[in-house]
Amino acid sequence: MEGLKECESVSKKLQTEEGLTLWDARILFDSLMELHPEMGSYLAPRAPIVKCPMFEAACVQALKGEILTRDNHTALCMLEVNPTSSQDREENRSSTTARKLGFAERALKRQKSVVNPVSRYPMVQYIPPTSNVVERLFSQAKVVLSPLRQSMSSAQLERVLFLKINRRFWSVETVVVASKQY
Repeated sequence: MEGLKECESVSKKLQTEEGLTLWDARILFDSLMELHPEMGSYLAPRAPIVKCPMFEAACVQALKGEILTRDNHTALCMLEVNPTSSQDREENRSSTTARKLGFAERALKRQKSVVNPVSRYPMVQYIPPTSNVVERLFSQAKVVLSPLRQSMSSAQLERVLFLKINRRFWSVETVVVASKQY
């Protein structure tokens, strides 16, 4: 039963919207494989479920601040930007609260004792490790595009979904102000 609790902890961590990176997911999967080697065929970096192992490996290396191989550099070439100055480096991640840490939090904290260095590929930190966000978007689109609203134009559907997904960025007051401007 303890093994299931660890799997559940990792599963819940992956389903959060906290901004986990591919490196975070790799740490969690590697930690699970240490405890349960039989999961290796499902969670390994080159498992059949990984659609582009080279790209994932390159992202993880970039997030760790490691030097990329030529193949990994090629996989990330579209995300490359000029290196930033040391003044632009990110602050250390906020320290964990005094609450008891679950398996997933302990695994991440143990592996990530230092800040990810700013690299030539800063956008890799925004690549989500799972498709949960996209799946939620499609679920919400299905709700919005009910049979009564199927005559809605694609542009209007896009606007409604944009507002629904980004609800935390606007309020009723924002709508009132925008209405007065037009």
